[in-house]
Amino acid sequence: MWNSLETLHEGLDEVKQSNINTLVQQYELFCTKDGETIFSMQMRFTHILNKLQNLGKTISNQDCTNKTLRCMTKE
Repeated sequence: MWNSLETLHEGLDEVKQSNINTLVQQYELFCTKDGETIFSMQMRFTHILNKLQNLGKTISNQDCTNKTLRCMTKE
């Protein structure tokens, strides 16, 4: 029963891995958009991280912090 629920929620392994790959690419290419507030940028970033975590892929807090600092503009 558990396996059926897991497959229903996450999809097949191939679909799950495809979703992880897409989210990792979004994470790697993440940057602040023109005119975007820090709050909305952080919400987008958190959304990507939460989806990755739900699929079993975790990224360390240090990596997340460094990524956030690198993608912010000087303003």
